[in-house]
Formats: sequence, C-alpha cells, structure tokens
Amino acid sequence: MNNAGQIIQRVWDELPIYYPNIETDEFIIMPDHIHGIIIVGAAPCGRPNVDTQISLAGRPQGAAPTLVPLSLPETVHRFKSLSTRRFIDAVKHKEVPYFPGRLWQSNYWERIVRDDAEWQALRRYIRQNPSQQITPAKTAA
Repeated sequence: MNNAGQIIQRVWDELPIYYPNIETDEFIIMPDHIHGIIIVGAAPCGRPNVDTQISLAGRPQGAAPTLVPLSLPETVHRFKSLSTRRFIDAVKHKEVPYFPGRLWQSNYWERIVRDDAEWQALRRYIRQNPSQQITPAKTAA
C-alpha cells in the first residue's frame, strides 16, 4: 500500500478511538474508492444489531475528532475530513504526491444491515471486491 493508502487506513483504524459509539469492521482500499463497514451504536460484543448501518464510502471535507457519539453521516464526514487533512499535511512534507482536485466525492452509499446473513454477505463482498474488478476488454487491431 502506498503512503496515501496508509493514511486512509490509519484514519479508518482510529475512528473507534475518537468516537465511542463507532466500531469499524471489514475495510478495503481500492485504486479509486473504498469499501467499509461502520457499526453505529456498536453492541459490547462488537456485532451489529438492527440499528446498525453499513457505509460503503465513496470519494474528504471537515470536522475534528471528539469523544461524542456520532451518527453515520457525521462519522463519514469526519473520516473524510481527517483523512483529507492528513493527506494535505503529507503533501506538504512531500510524503505523497500533490493531487489536483478533490480527494473524496461529496456523497457515499449506505445501507442498514438487518441480519447476520446480510452482514456476512457484505463482509465477503468487501473482501472479494479486488478480485472482481472488471478490466477493460481487449480490442482487436
């Protein structure tokens, strides 16, 4: 994983430290997007309940970490903001190349997971996603 990917991974791993009602689960960094499961209102055993929301986040903007319970939209917003801030700092220190444009798109895709079977299916999807990437078809010359 390159330096930019390592920044994103660290921010993801730190979410539960900053936000007591958040737990992170399966996560993968792809070349142009990420997939991850965020458990909101995490149960003590770390397993989702009916109120659990899944975020498959897309492409950052701003708020500092605090120890207050957050909703899924607030959590995704802070994830994007913190990772952007760290990316900008890494560019300034020449640890990652400059990226002309926005690091994240403004929206993301989310869904509520209703049971363990659905949760496990989403986890499998995220783990297997890199092998499912479609490569451009070869054209005949």
